[in-house]
Amino acid sequence: MTAEGPKTLFLTAITDFQTAAIGDLEGVGTIRQEGANFYRYVKNASGSTLLAGMPVCYDLLAATASGGAKFHEEVIIPTSATLNTFAGIAMAATTTLGFGWIQIEGYYASVIISLGKTSIAAGINAFPADTVSYVVGNSLAAQSLTVDSISNQMVGRINLAVTIASSSASGAGATANSTAVGCHIHCLTV
Repeated sequence: MTAEGPKTLFLTAITDFQTAAIGDLEGVGTIRQEGANFYRYVKNASGSTLLAGMPVCYDLLAATASGGAKFHEEVIIPTSATLNTFAGIAMAATTTLGFGWIQIEGYYASVIISLGKTSIAAGINAFPADTVSYVVGNSLAAQSLTVDSISNQMVGRINLAVTIASSSASGAGATANSTAVGCHIHCLTV
């Protein structure tokens, strides 16, 4: 925000990303509203490309090194140390050190979620998981220790809009045994 109010003109679309060579076009940390949805412009500080629909967490190392000044500016793929700093959902594939938008509030139709061995009912909260590109459902019948230990500390959460059927499928890769579904995103916006 500026002294005159929030920024209202943008050079990029919500699904655009900029490489490190192009640089920061919007001002990292900038918040944008489109309808009922809110977005934040961030830098990808992880060593890998972020995928559209993927949960991201704030980079605590950068935030700590800057005395907290960079807390809302740099995001990474979730790690065990950053699970309670859930930032939002990446809106586009964003390369390492590139810039792009994450959704921090509102409905998004394609959040990547894990397909577990237990069905997950609509309305269940989901959270990021360690080193993967999807969120995990927090059903009482199949609640993981990781989710249980952080659920009371989260600055953000995702609420499933649809029921996800259980799956016995397996596979390799960052998005193995996952699907994209509609979710309501609620993350800290200040």
